[in-house]
Amino acid sequence: MPWDNLAVPQKKRVEKISERLLNEDLSAFEDIDAFFAELYGLSARDMEVIRDTLSVELPYDAVRKRASAPPAEKQKEREKFRARLETTLRPFFKRLGKDVSVFIETPADAVLTTPYSTLIIRGESELGLDLDPEIPAEVLEIANKTGASMISKELPDALAVGVLNQYRYWTPSRARLCAATILREHMAPFER
Repeated sequence: MPWDNLAVPQKKRVEKISERLLNEDLSAFEDIDAFFAELYGLSARDMEVIRDTLSVELPYDAVRKRASAPPAEKQKEREKFRARLETTLRPFFKRLGKDVSVFIETPADAVLTTPYSTLIIRGESELGLDLDPEIPAEVLEIANKTGASMISKELPDALAVGVLNQYRYWTPSRARLCAATILREHMAPFER
């Protein structure tokens, strides 16, 4: 955007942020992001996608290692993904007269030894039904055969989703993408 197209308050804001940068105030970067988000009309979700992408796609060794590493248990990254997936799906399940629950079926200690984790998505009315304990193993087998980063297996009363245990696939924006895929392609088990 040309400088001349900025309003006077925007120019003053840029000047203040620039002064902070000249004074080596690293907290200015958050304000730079906020300024450009406002300038270009980016939503909080848009900014989340940008942050997630930059956190796993920059061409630096540290970023690439982080992207390929399993989701960090200390930061509860798998749990954050699970919670985001569940809250993103909830309004759509309510339209079906159901609630939704998402469970991580892969034990936390297996994350380091198993290439995939299995999520089970269930509608509230199916919560009392027993899940075949072999489902996570079946999902793992399908995922290993296909080499995909994410696979889905529709069950009579639920959906099993296998996600590759690399952080790049467990970001909050990836949880929203997973929810969109479920809504578009895998709602049959919940519409009965």
